[in-house]
Amino acid sequence: MKLIKILTICSYGVVILGGLILGVIYSTITEGVSYHLAAFGMSWQELSSSAQWMILNFERSAAAGFITASIAMIFLLVVAIRDNSLWSYVGVFIVGISEWLNILLRVASVSEHTPAKPPLLLNAVAVALIGLGFILSLLIYRQKHREN
Repeated sequence: MKLIKILTICSYGVVILGGLILGVIYSTITEGVSYHLAAFGMSWQELSSSAQWMILNFERSAAAGFITASIAMIFLLVVAIRDNSLWSYVGVFIVGISEWLNILLRVASVSEHTPAKPPLLLNAVAVALIGLGFILSLLIYRQKHREN
């Protein structure tokens, strides 16, 4: 059971850490990321100042989502592991999957409709890790629930 708990924390932990890192990067960048610019087919300097402002605001909104989802996942995961609380296990999954599946769908759309090459595989891995974390957390819950 201890191994399953460690694997659960690690699978969610990778996603949480990735979200926090992306959140910090996206909230501090000063120009659009390469695949966003590739989607526009223009360099940063070729964009109007209004377009530059909009891109930075979109990226900072994404940053807020990554950071908020990561903080919520940390809180819910701590409660879930500490209390073996089903609602908290489900909450970690819902917060994580709603953030990362949405991002995966957006990234897939950008990849399909533009020449940009966004990080599709990394987002798919995050979604898979969230699914794995949820399955493992249900095993933890079930085992501890049987013991009580």
